[in-house]
Amino acid sequence: LGTSLTPSNAPRQSDPTGTMHACMISTLGNTTDALTIIKAARLLAERQAPVRITLGGDGELMPVLREASANLNTVTLTGWLDKAATERLLGDCDLALLTGFNAAMPNKLFDYIAYGLPIVCSLRGEAPEYVQKHDLGAVCPSGNAEALADAMLRVIAQLPRHRAAVAALPATDYNGTAIYTSFAEFIESTVSA
Repeated sequence: LGTSLTPSNAPRQSDPTGTMHACMISTLGNTTDALTIIKAARLLAERQAPVRITLGGDGELMPVLREASANLNTVTLTGWLDKAATERLLGDCDLALLTGFNAAMPNKLFDYIAYGLPIVCSLRGEAPEYVQKHDLGAVCPSGNAEALADAMLRVIAQLPRHRAAVAALPATDYNGTAIYTSFAEFIESTVSA
């Protein structure tokens, strides 16, 4: 468990135009609700909100996403990313999107946290509860583009607060080495007791 990515210690570079960069990295299948992200991006563009979105990954939904994002210059579809490209993308973003129709606690939540990214989550179950409990961003219902766009704008309006909340999480919540060390110490103390 925990992230296997290596966060960069370099400070995030601000976009000189003030544009915020959101991303989601996933296998782009029907359960990811990625089409709602494209619809939200279109709403944000219509509102002239300075937000660009990168969807990293590939999957069965890619042809539909390409068609839906045609003529929308605020969305980038990268296709499959290797570890280095994933790390560069996460290091370039201001917030992360964790969308889907399932109840899940995916590893990418912890990758986003490791990179200090506030999160907008539309999953069900433990992931949105965790985001809310620790004030890491915002939650919204899946399949609702307007709610997703509004949630993104709410997080952007409070980025310093949410970044501070993400930074305050103990490494044992998301760092693979810290999780393993903590687990090993627990096992050793249990066996020796």
